[in-house]
Amino acid sequence: MSTKTIKGFLHIYQKDCLEDLKGLDRISIIFGDLLIAQNSKLQQLGGLSQITRISRDFVVAQNKNLSSINELSQLQSIGRDCILSQNQQLQNLYGL
Repeated sequence: MSTKTIKGFLHIYQKDCLEDLKGLDRISIIFGDLLIAQNSKLQQLGGLSQITRISRDFVVAQNKNLSSINELSQLQSIGRDCILSQNQQLQNLYGL
């Protein structure tokens, strides 16, 4: 299985049916921002375990049921800002 690169932004925003991000597990590099925000049922970031680099901002905000970011353990580089905000169930930053 070959990995994929996104040349642009990946915004996962207000997708109230998502509980995880399975299906994105081939993405390794994002040449742009990764925004994950206001996804009320999202519990974990399963599917992002192959991401090694985000060239711009990484934002995870207002995902009220997100409890784990452990899947980000391969992430080595964020080009600009890393913002984790208002994820009420997130107890730690294991994985970063």
